[in-house]
Amino acid sequence: MRRPPRWKLVAWGVPAWAIVAFLWFMAIRDQPAALVIGLAAGLVALALAAGAIWAWVAHNRSLARRREAVRGGRRGAPDVPLVVATDARGRTVRIHPGAREARVVVARVEGDDKVLAPGDAP
Repeated sequence: MRRPPRWKLVAWGVPAWAIVAFLWFMAIRDQPAALVIGLAAGLVALALAAGAIWAWVAHNRSLARRREAVRGGRRGAPDVPLVVATDARGRTVRIHPGAREARVVVARVEGDDKVLAPGDAP
């Protein structure tokens, strides 16, 4: 699933938070002491949320830097030969030529062997 563009997140997020702030203001506007406490609580909550988000992003970036240093980043599957002799039930596995490059692979049991063949192979 693709992530929505950032402008869409901002287009929905800013008005939503503005509505929440407005509703809080409407709820406590007639009580001056509550207004000050509410605004202070809102600012503290905003600062805590921003700090938590910043810490989480910094943590994830640190993990990514460490992964880059150790493994060289995202490279996909390792380019090593796949050796399969038996399956989980102990049957001998035979791989049909062309099965490694095929987009569709069919697995079938022939006697005591499991055969992996391309989808269009006989």
